[in-house]
Amino acid sequence: MSMVLFASVVRVRDGLPLSASTDYEQDKAVQESKRHLKSLSKKLGHFPDRCTLRIGQHTINFTSSLGVGYLMVCTESYPSVLAFCFLDELQMEFIVSYDTNKINGAVRPYSFIEFAPNQMLEPVTLAGVISCMLSLLCGALNLIRGVHAIESVLQTEEEDLNCIVAFFIGTAACFYQCYLLTFCTGWRSLKAAMSFALICLCNLYLYELRNSWQLFFHVTVGAFATLQIRLRQPQGKAPDYNV
Repeated sequence: MSMVLFASVVRVRDGLPLSASTDYEQDKAVQESKRHLKSLSKKLGHFPDRCTLRIGQHTINFTSSLGVGYLMVCTESYPSVLAFCFLDELQMEFIVSYDTNKINGAVRPYSFIEFAPNQMLEPVTLAGVISCMLSLLCGALNLIRGVHAIESVLQTEEEDLNCIVAFFIGTAACFYQCYLLTFCTGWRSLKAAMSFALICLCNLYLYELRNSWQLFFHVTVGAFATLQIRLRQPQGKAPDYNV
């Protein structure tokens, strides 16, 4: 199963852990990957701002900005686009929550443990996995058509630029639905409905470039993903913090 196993926030200059959370059973392989992550957190200054490392059955993804690093351990099959979406949102929320002076002044490990997410989603169902895969497929199809449309513009200048925008908005909406299905965020149902509305509007604009079956497929997948997002609710119990 594709999932996030562990996430942490650290200070780049000295590797001081600021916050961390996990909500899954910690077997030996996960513990080993966490040890690699903690070792890596002390050397973030020597790596690019965005990086991915393979550790056995798992993947470590991390980003750093403004002196703070955001790291995660996930299963090897977890899509990198979703991993970095998660890290980017984590980064934005942390920057909004804490100013630079407070971060630089922290002296104790896990000084901001209250920042750790307080809810995880229920285990994903088979229907949820299928909807995520179909949404990724729709996003990829939109992306390919958008790239081809750009090539057409560069060669003939006959392509409608608005169609290119519609393809890329459709791509973003499909990928964002996968993100909402995977992570517990605020206003998930509303965000899912808005993403579905964007998918419908984009396909409405592109109706001349797609046949009826293609339009039906994209809209149906969007509706199916929206339903799965609404059905996958947060777990009732609090997560187990390993700090």
